[in-house]
Amino acid sequence: MAIPQRFSAPAELRAENGFLIIIDRNASRNPGPGEHEVSVLTMDGTVRFSRPPSADLPDAKVVVLENATIAANGTLVVAAQAWSREGAAAAVLIVYDVATQRTLRIIRTNPVVCFNVAFDSDGDVWCVGPDAEADRAKRSDYSLLWRYAIDGRLLARTLTRSEFGPVNPWSRFTTMTLEGSSLHLWLPQVSAFVDVTSKNALVQHVPAAPASVPRELTHMIKLPGRKPIALTVVRGTDADRDSLHRGFFQFDATSRTWERLIDWPELPIGFWPIGVDDSGVLLWDRYQRQVVRLASK
Repeated sequence: MAIPQRFSAPAELRAENGFLIIIDRNASRNPGPGEHEVSVLTMDGTVRFSRPPSADLPDAKVVVLENATIAANGTLVVAAQAWSREGAAAAVLIVYDVATQRTLRIIRTNPVVCFNVAFDSDGDVWCVGPDAEADRAKRSDYSLLWRYAIDGRLLARTLTRSEFGPVNPWSRFTTMTLEGSSLHLWLPQVSAFVDVTSKNALVQHVPAAPASVPRELTHMIKLPGRKPIALTVVRGTDADRDSLHRGFFQFDATSRTWERLIDWPELPIGFWPIGVDDSGVLLWDRYQRQVVRLASK
């Protein structure tokens, strides 16, 4: 699947429930109205929806698009932050119906700021992010994981900030995967897995994954029913050992080491994962500007 040329350099792609989400962000630290946009494509490359979240926040001077998720029925939820000309801040979830191009509602989540969002099987939205007021007050007794109903009700919260020490655990590279009633998180800023069930949140801190590029954040893949797989930049192991590739690793809890998955191929450095489906891993090839599928091993 090739990406239409109008998307010159997608900042972020996400394949989910048969759709492809493209988040376009410019490089400005204070993006104005219209400068951040979310689009939804079908997996054949047809554009079904495009809209800047600022269109639904007319009083905002600065609007930052943080993340987006889409359900199988075409309900799209966009997480954003906005600031007015007077400096007032708002954190929101904007709910759209892709089929009708309609804005269904705007959910204000203050003081919670959602940096990552994902639908669960019940149609609720999970959000990873801080309580901004508590964070500014240097507290660490607040939750990081929040569950919202699509009508805006806060249904649950879990995962305490104090679990992660001085480093902020949230980032745009967090991987959030839902399987049945369980939720799996990878928090690359703090190198930790989190498994969330109806009863508790189990945190597993692990050593940093092998990487040949300093400060390279590890991408994580979670195939249904299997342990997470890391995709990180390493030196080649085949003919050209001096070149950089992306290699696959899996964490072994017994030895507490990352083991190279030799049955998985080395990939060019310009590939990174954007989702999974029933047949394997979906990857973005930024050289050829297309989505490719890698069958699971």
